[in-house]
Amino acid sequence: MPEWGRLSVGTIVLMLLLELKGACASKGISILMYIACVRIAAPGRSRYSILYSHPNASDLSDHLMGVPSLLDLARFHKCDVYSYDYSGYGISSGHPSESNQKADIRALYD
Repeated sequence: MPEWGRLSVGTIVLMLLLELKGACASKGISILMYIACVRIAAPGRSRYSILYSHPNASDLSDHLMGVPSLLDLARFHKCDVYSYDYSGYGISSGHPSESNQKADIRALYD
């Protein structure tokens, strides 16, 4: 059984698609983007949160079942863990770029 299938009571996994509305200033048009992200809540009340940006050549799914996984990270540190797919990776829309990566992080942080 995959690790996410063995979640203990009190652990919540949410898959979200964040809807981001931005503007392309040079063309004066609005754009709509989606970022795939996950929140893994530690059992009980957590005092801390980690915003995890995965390394190059991977996507969110690699870290849900990897060793160690994001679930392991939440359990070990007794904190909530948030992670996401960068724009243009995994199931997130958009194009990969440094500016989009910074915007993705800001969207999750806000």
